[in-house]
Amino acid sequence: MVQSISKKSWCRFALLLLIIMSLKAHLSTASDTIYPGKSLAWNQTLISRNGIFELGFFTPGKSQNYYVGIWYKKIAEKPVVWVANRDFPVSDPSSSELQLSEDGNLVLTQKGGPYYKFTTFGICNQQKLPLCDCPKGFKPRYPIDWDLYDYSGGCENNSITWRAHSIGALEKAALRVGVPSVLTFLIGIVLAITWRRHSGVGALKEVEFSLILFKYRDLRIVTKNFSQKLGEGGFGSVFKGILPNSTAIAVKKIRSLEQGEKQFRAEVSTLGAIQHVNILRLRGFCVEASKRFLIYEYMPKGSLESHLFQTVSIILAWKTRYRIAIGTARGLAYLHENCRDCIIHCDIKPENILLDADYDPKVADFGLAKVIGRDFSRVLTTMRGTRGYLAPEWISDDEICNYFPARVAIAMNKGEDLRTFLDFQLEGRANMEELTRACKVACWCIQDDPKDRPTMGQVVKILEGVMQVGIPQIPLYFQRLSENSYGNDCLP
Repeated sequence: MVQSISKKSWCRFALLLLIIMSLKAHLSTASDTIYPGKSLAWNQTLISRNGIFELGFFTPGKSQNYYVGIWYKKIAEKPVVWVANRDFPVSDPSSSELQLSEDGNLVLTQKGGPYYKFTTFGICNQQKLPLCDCPKGFKPRYPIDWDLYDYSGGCENNSITWRAHSIGALEKAALRVGVPSVLTFLIGIVLAITWRRHSGVGALKEVEFSLILFKYRDLRIVTKNFSQKLGEGGFGSVFKGILPNSTAIAVKKIRSLEQGEKQFRAEVSTLGAIQHVNILRLRGFCVEASKRFLIYEYMPKGSLESHLFQTVSIILAWKTRYRIAIGTARGLAYLHENCRDCIIHCDIKPENILLDADYDPKVADFGLAKVIGRDFSRVLTTMRGTRGYLAPEWISDDEICNYFPARVAIAMNKGEDLRTFLDFQLEGRANMEELTRACKVACWCIQDDPKDRPTMGQVVKILEGVMQVGIPQIPLYFQRLSENSYGNDCLP
């Protein structure tokens, strides 16, 4: 069965590679080199030149399992800073070893073949094209894949070594690992960790930012030839799939390639770097010929739209709805204020708010909107989906004035009962304090002057009740629109 390794952020990959590259070989003979084809047994370690870090096999506490990891050598408790096989421990260390293979890769082996394989992924920088390059003395292992912006094959060189940028000269065709400059080395380094086993579904490759590079034939298998359609949007259709480890995924088939190859790769890198409890997680992607797919975590409760505007057996209670509102605001606040680059969604609507098994919200379809640098210089602009949002009530038979934001603002100014604006299915059951907060913040967000509108961070605080705001003015645009189009019959 194919299983991907435990997924960590790209920062931890870079840290791992930095630490390993600062190691010098230290075997039982106290040699400072390790030759191609040589191994590190379970009772041997590598110690960094300054004696701070140690790499080898260890067993935590009273556990009977062994792991490959890096720890602080000079601290008595030997705190571990990285573990390679966290999800797949070794029960018999005598049958395992860490080996520098003949092709220059560091491999954890067991009897019967490779267990884990560590591959040099190249030097990557999202601010330039191509996104990745090979260190001096190296070349792409699969040049054709690199032309398609698939860097997962990594780099190779003409001599047998395992090294990275700024490593010293080789001695006697062996591996001598120097201590690279920390600042130089950390810029743009990404380590891809790959674990492969043969099975009915081909091996999955984990690439930049812990994303999985799927093969098209594998997607056809896990989706049963794209038979279970979950939905469709302006950018493509979404299908359900089940990985060999029984994990459910959502596979989005990209309908159009108008954005081009470079933009597609840049967007994957941006999406893969985002991790937040209220943001839909991107698990991987597929690029084969003209086929493009994005693979997300599966949301069993579907979209918010399906619960609010479609016939369902379970009516969302006010408490659940309010929690969804706060969670959505937190996700947007993260995109606006806490990401490395400010990401503007541009297409927030109930269809793009997905719900997990506990009805916790996750903002979806956000990565291909607008990415703006913190200096407000736009580095990537692509539009997808539908600009703006047309709520179902606008095309219903009810009078439009019943939903007008102006009516909400007028009702608040006159002290009217805001429960008249509730979904009739709730039958008036709502927390009035929370309802008032929601109405206030909604009206503040549509003020004529952008300076009067709260940031998403402030929206979260208002909804949480930690920030107080007054009753907003009725936006002039809505006043005129309601007066000119509908007269006073619709207003109190």
